Amino acid sequence: STQSTWGVWDTSSYRIISQAGGAGAGRSIAKPYIGQTDVLLSGWSDGSIRSYDATNGEFLWSTDNAHRGCIGHIMTAPNLKFFATGGDEGEVRVWEMKTRDMVCEFKEHKGAVTGLVVFENSSHMITCSKDRSIITWDLMAGRRMQSHEQRMGGITGIDLYKNQSNFVSVGHEKRVSMWDLRQPQPAKIVPYSQNTDAYATVATLSNDNRFLATGGNDQMVRLWDASELQELQCGVGHSDTINDMRFSPDDKQVVSVGDDRCAFLWNVYA
Repeated sequence: STQSTWGVWDTSSYRIISQAGGAGAGRSIAKPYIGQTDVLLSGWSDGSIRSYDATNGEFLWSTDNAHRGCIGHIMTAPNLKFFATGGDEGEVRVWEMKTRDMVCEFKEHKGAVTGLVVFENSSHMITCSKDRSIITWDLMAGRRMQSHEQRMGGITGIDLYKNQSNFVSVGHEKRVSMWDLRQPQPAKIVPYSQNTDAYATVATLSNDNRFLATGGNDQMVRLWDASELQELQCGVGHSDTINDMRFSPDDKQVVSVGDDRCAFLWNVYA
């Protein structure tokens, strides 16, 4: 939220179940929901991490000054033993879930971290940045494994395919790219839009990897064939840049949120 609040919505009734926040808390930027425990983690513009009970909005704990600047991304590991955060100054930090202690830190990005994904084995992670780089990390060894670089422009979003070998990226290059972690260059590249000023700001894969959904500064929600990178549908509704999207667990709906302070729920017919 661009305000100091967050909210959890019921998608069947379109009503807020819980919300929290308050004046002086900064802006809530990134929020993963841990469904098994009904806990919501949030990264804020003041560099703090805050946790809430997602069912009633009760404040649980905070880690102040987790980053010097804004926390742009936060994600929990599949094994729920740790979570990772990415900051505007390019730093990536990994935190133990139980103690909330920082267990490792990576400082190789030279620009703001714009996306991070933890692998299913919870042992590796991939991050992207406005510095055009995409880095794969070995979390057990605490070191970089490999790095990919986009030819032009910063990267604004990534997501990892279920095979754990391919990933998709979008950014200021105004293209959608599919990569193979074992190859230095993209395996497939397609234009994002015929609008020469448009670029994607977020990309997310469906849980079954059949579809890719993107949103951009052109206010469009686009649905793609995830294997061919062929655009299937385009949705119009937002009046400002789209900054996050997620598929529902059954892949029948997509939620998009934007700088217009609106949340849209889209049905996927396939």
